[in-house]
Amino acid sequence: MVYSKIIYMTPKNVILGGTGFVGGNLCQEFGVRKINYQALSSTDVDLLKLTAVNKLKKYLTRDSCLIITAAITRQKGDNLQTFADNLTIAQNIARCLQIAPVKRCIFLSTCDVYGIPEKLPITENTRINPLTYYAVSKYASERILAKVAEENKISLTILRFNGIFGPGQKNIQYGVNRFIRSILDRGIIELWGNGEELRDFVYVKDLVRIIANFVEGNSTSGVFNITSGSSITFYDLTNKIAKIVPNKFKLVYKKRTGPVFDQKFNNQKLRHIFPSFQFSDISASIRETYET
Repeated sequence: MVYSKIIYMTPKNVILGGTGFVGGNLCQEFGVRKINYQALSSTDVDLLKLTAVNKLKKYLTRDSCLIITAAITRQKGDNLQTFADNLTIAQNIARCLQIAPVKRCIFLSTCDVYGIPEKLPITENTRINPLTYYAVSKYASERILAKVAEENKISLTILRFNGIFGPGQKNIQYGVNRFIRSILDRGIIELWGNGEELRDFVYVKDLVRIIANFVEGNSTSGVFNITSGSSITFYDLTNKIAKIVPNKFKLVYKKRTGPVFDQKFNNQKLRHIFPSFQFSDISASIRETYET
């Protein structure tokens, strides 16, 4: 999938990670809505290097909205190095915001910060308990950005999402895209245990519509879980995929290496902000993912 890149001399909205999975889809959504934006990739601004501070500063004004989709994903390794790299990214962004503060900042985090929830449903007030290097790095990044936002009067919106999928995803995770790819390549789907745990899957096009809504709306700050509020099991997910992908496949059940836990979300805080927003039907989204 090829994403167009629109450049303006004085962009109001700056997307970090603009050529990534979420960032690229966000560029498309902004293009449809005719939202002024500048998409930056690691080629433009390498956030792992201290030189990124001055390079990024050139794109920002006090009226800018900085949208941070850039990150080292857990699919590249859940280890100390990716943890350190994600912290470096957050630190360099924070250094830039100290000398070139913006009006708004939208940071894409993860629902992994909740770990194994003590009770369901999960809300924005659920106890933070990150259990992976990736989740710890994302929560630490949240706090770094919250501190610099407070000091520089920046409106900060933190979006925690979960189970993202859709066309063009390269760093595929356990779920829709991996299952489809495994059917096409190997004729199997591997499930941990019996695939009985519940998860809330979010279509990438729904995620970017919500981000665009935040950009177009007022300066709503705070933490929001970007979840559909409707969870299904991984096993039920395979049944939905089987009705769409024509290839025959075999389910392979693997012995678990970790604890079983469910995720159910109460997304009333998001619904309160965008009461008319409708999440896509999951079967239709799976079909579009497969056919695109």
